[in-house]
Amino acid sequence: MKSRLTLLFVVILPVYLLVGLQLLMADDAVVGDGTPASCTEAAFDAALAVARSGGGTITFDCGGPATITFTAQKYITASITIDGSDQITLSGGNSTRLFSNDADLTLQNITLTDGFGGNGNGGAIANSSNLTLNNVAIHNSTANNGGGIFNESGTATLTDVTLSGNSADSGGGIISLRSSAITLTHVALSGNSADGNGGGMLNSLTTASLTNVTFDGNVAGFNGGGIHNHASVVTLTDVMISDNSADDGGGIYNDSTMAMLTDTTLVSNSASGQGGGIYITDSSTVTLTNVTLSGNLTSNAGGGIFNNSSTTALTNVMLNNNSANADGGGIYNVSGAVLLTNVTLSGNSADDGGGINNYIGMATLTNVTLSGNSASYNGGGIHSQSSTTTLTNVTISGNSAHTGGGIYNFTSSAITLTNVTVSENSAQFGGGIYNFPVPDNHLTLKNSIVASSVSGGDCAGQAADEAFFSLWSDDSCAFVTGSGNQPNTDPLLEPLADNGGPTLTHMPLPDSPAIDAGTDEGAPTTDQRGLPRPSGPAYDIGAVEVQLTTNLLYVYLPVVVKP
Repeated sequence: MKSRLTLLFVVILPVYLLVGLQLLMADDAVVGDGTPASCTEAAFDAALAVARSGGGTITFDCGGPATITFTAQKYITASITIDGSDQITLSGGNSTRLFSNDADLTLQNITLTDGFGGNGNGGAIANSSNLTLNNVAIHNSTANNGGGIFNESGTATLTDVTLSGNSADSGGGIISLRSSAITLTHVALSGNSADGNGGGMLNSLTTASLTNVTFDGNVAGFNGGGIHNHASVVTLTDVMISDNSADDGGGIYNDSTMAMLTDTTLVSNSASGQGGGIYITDSSTVTLTNVTLSGNLTSNAGGGIFNNSSTTALTNVMLNNNSANADGGGIYNVSGAVLLTNVTLSGNSADDGGGINNYIGMATLTNVTLSGNSASYNGGGIHSQSSTTTLTNVTISGNSAHTGGGIYNFTSSAITLTNVTVSENSAQFGGGIYNFPVPDNHLTLKNSIVASSVSGGDCAGQAADEAFFSLWSDDSCAFVTGSGNQPNTDPLLEPLADNGGPTLTHMPLPDSPAIDAGTDEGAPTTDQRGLPRPSGPAYDIGAVEVQLTTNLLYVYLPVVVKP
């Protein structure tokens, strides 16, 4: 009896294993039988029905590259993976959306093209659940919202994906909204367009994370040529945003958004309105770290950055060669706060405020260099109106304007300079600083240099309220209260150069009268390069603290060896 049971077990077990294996594979399906003609929409629908019955993987056997044109969108209601093996293109024929996902859809190694959402959402894909794309291209699809992808109340993860030539009223490439989450890694969005907002991508009430992503040549009729962010939390790391355009926010438009940009570049974006590189508004909070904005332009204000009623912090940022036809070639700050640390603004241009235009706002600059910026009218480096501007360890060099080559302080403004070097700037009036003559303007100099102006004198306009332990090279810098100053004194500075630290500076020569001539009251504990203050018996005047070197005297004595 025992041997019969053993034999029965041996015979039945393989049968059960075979049946179990078939059950595990039952929901997988193949489209085609080895020829292109066998890969039809009907064959795909049959495979989808099999996979949809319990979830599975759809693959293709078309005998090589093939295009399957859909006449109706495909509904995903189970966990399904569709793998095109880099051979398959699925087309909507410009008449239908390709996929509507209410479950878990993974697309990989496949191309989607010519999707059509009509007046609905998502030209290629509409997602309200979990969507994963790996090595996917989405081209030439259109919809009312989300020309390529519409993600609503869902989670979308895109890796090694290209979206190009898609269009919509909003979110030409992608739109993600209403408590959605979207993650993009190694993604390229190029040549997408929106009649309204978000030429490349629109995020609204979304958490978005973008890493190693490019936005190139996207266009928005309204706001956010590359990206439009509304009431979202957005993180950009190692992102390139170039040659995008919009009315406001050629590269990025942020409103009511928390955005963090790291190791990101915005270059050659344009706005017909404001914010060639970035437009920030409506109580947004934005941080930029290791970011470059170069060659962005606007027909109005804020060639690099337009900051309105928001708080924007810049650390280790370069703004160069941005331009505005009106105000703020590098940065225009209105009714907001900008905080700059280790920042360079160079070669920017505008009518007023070539580097920075601060209007009814607060600007705090620490360890910053403004060089070679220009304004057609006022404030080659900085233009301040009805604002508070605080400068510590700042170099303002080689800027130019009609009035106020380095700084133009207009009505109802207060500017404080502590350990600042203003050198080699030029203007018709006030090559270094022009302080507009009205009672409610305030200018304070402490441990600062205003000197070597190419034209227009070091100072012009109203006298400074206070000047303490400061130095200027002519007799133009008047003050109401002060002590320890050195008028008509050449500071003996070296040309603007890399003297260490993140920004360019003017190093005092060894016999400079600025060395050890400052006060410790209110002085920073480091210089613009991050080196300690004081280095000698007293603080140096200007942005750079000359570091003392210790020369050791070595005495060599003869060595005596006992016999």
